[in-house]
Amino acid sequence: MKRIFNLSIMILVAISCIRCSSDDDPLTGSLKIIESDVTFNAEMAKGSIIIESIHAIEAKSNKDWCTVSTSGNVVHVDVTTNIAYEGRNALITVSNGYESINIPVTQQGAVLMIDNYEAINFSVYNGGETIIKYKSNLPVTIETEDEWINYKVIDDNSISITVESTTKPRKGMITLVNDNKSVDVEVKQLGTFQDLVGSWQLFYYDMKGKLSVANVTLVGNKDGESFTLVGIPPYNAKAMVSFEEKSSTLTINAGQYLGYNGQHYLYLTIQDPVKGNFTSNSAFYYTGLTDLNTGIDAWVYSFVDSGSWSGYQINALGVSAYNAKLPDGKYVGDYARLQYCMLIRQ
Repeated sequence: MKRIFNLSIMILVAISCIRCSSDDDPLTGSLKIIESDVTFNAEMAKGSIIIESIHAIEAKSNKDWCTVSTSGNVVHVDVTTNIAYEGRNALITVSNGYESINIPVTQQGAVLMIDNYEAINFSVYNGGETIIKYKSNLPVTIETEDEWINYKVIDDNSISITVESTTKPRKGMITLVNDNKSVDVEVKQLGTFQDLVGSWQLFYYDMKGKLSVANVTLVGNKDGESFTLVGIPPYNAKAMVSFEEKSSTLTINAGQYLGYNGQHYLYLTIQDPVKGNFTSNSAFYYTGLTDLNTGIDAWVYSFVDSGSWSGYQINALGVSAYNAKLPDGKYVGDYARLQYCMLIRQ
């Protein structure tokens, strides 16, 4: 009887030892990340996670755009292209039947931007070339409907734009596209300072409403930023015209002294004939813009209200007479009014 009791005790001790041995199995703390490559830019891409585990692993993702598969202790990660502006995140859960770990996945949003680009105003008569730098984390394609704009891809972040010489101004556009993003780049060939030097015809409506024309010349001044307009009717007068090359804009300020005709002192005024007002204040000016919509097959500058004279619509130049030099002189009248001015290249 005593032997039976001792045998029972031995069996219980053995079972207890077996259980203790099972409790010492590495069931927890056996799942570790050895290496992770799951930070992506916006392009479709692959990554991986290397896991340390003595047990077979499985993995799952909480986002459809991020899919996973396993091969041994490696989790393979695939992400689709992110065409949204915003970045996005997913969570991969790896488990081995006893424990699990979460690994975050991040993917950038799509980026497309031009580096400090200002639309270049190319020479009309000489053409030219410029380099555009851009940033994109997706492949970029280039589109244009303007056949005169030539472009060449230099590398993944820059393109060359070239335009040939022509006889009159033009504007166009190229578009950089990566998936659903696009950036428009304006290409202008509106004329440089040197292009404008030379002979023009000045068209205008005179004081009687008659369409008139005068042959005039733009003489380039040494500053490279202004011209002398020679030939203003009716006394073949001269006036300074400022030039802003980026926009190819001409500006004629009021108050310029045009000379003495033997009777009066002549000054250039800007006028609003509708309201019957004029001014010789040099703070106000008449603006000439390259006009691409006249239907005239020539280079045209149309002069328009500059907005500089609040409350008035500037649409005329006046050759105005004063009885003495300004500021003391009194207005006597106009020898000429040049309304709706237009310069056309000869």
